[in-house]
Amino acid sequence: MTRVALFPSAFHPSLGGVEELTGQLATHLRAVGVKSLICTNRWPRSLAEVDVWEGISVRRYPFRLPEQGIKAWLSFRGTSKAVFESLVGMLERFGTEVVHVQCVSSQAWYAAFAAERLGIPLVVSVQGERTMDANMIYQKSPMYNRLLRSVLGRAQAVTACSHATLADIQKFCGTDLGAGGRVIYNGIGAELFEEAVPWPHPTSYFLALGRMVPQKGFSGLLKAYQRSAVNKMDLLLAGEGPERAALEAEANALGISQRVHFVGRAC
Repeated sequence: MTRVALFPSAFHPSLGGVEELTGQLATHLRAVGVKSLICTNRWPRSLAEVDVWEGISVRRYPFRLPEQGIKAWLSFRGTSKAVFESLVGMLERFGTEVVHVQCVSSQAWYAAFAAERLGIPLVVSVQGERTMDANMIYQKSPMYNRLLRSVLGRAQAVTACSHATLADIQKFCGTDLGAGGRVIYNGIGAELFEEAVPWPHPTSYFLALGRMVPQKGFSGLLKAYQRSAVNKMDLLLAGEGPERAALEAEANALGISQRVHFVGRAC
């Protein structure tokens, strides 16, 4: 394999785990001689359709779905065919050998049917969509659940970022994926840390980084830190999100606010 099309649910300039994971994967693939094309949702619509990130080609498409509401349905009916044909043509010109979906969202519908049209393998990597989405889309939308089942059913291989995620997906599908499903932990290039400058802090510390939303478990971390009675290491929380104020209040209520430091977005 020398050419793979990566389909993340979101990508640069958006910030998040899937975006970082996709960038890391594309960079690693390039290092081993595999060329990547990143295809992602064009949102906001002001973003360029054609872009380059770290020397890697990026294509953004308005990946609409037939969601509830007349306006959304009409938008899907009016654009989906043209978007799909444009995507298939792009994948053909790129010489795509594998289509790899990272986190199932609207882009996955187009990716799955494009792979089917071109007769090339589809790999789907699930990242806890049903439990970790901040907007709880899979708890609210029957359409997204149908989308997830459809995409997983078309995949030649399904990977999950944890055993819990794989178990959840298999329960959702009502079947054991067998050899077609496996756990592959999300990695990160160790070379990124070789010349890294340590964050300036007067004492040793634990670090947790992520969006401050309930699904990330920061509240549980604060409770565990308080119960541990560790008094020689501080706790640094990096990131932003709607739960930050509540987490700061919780740290204060737990009596650990002097040792818990909210350092904001780290990027």
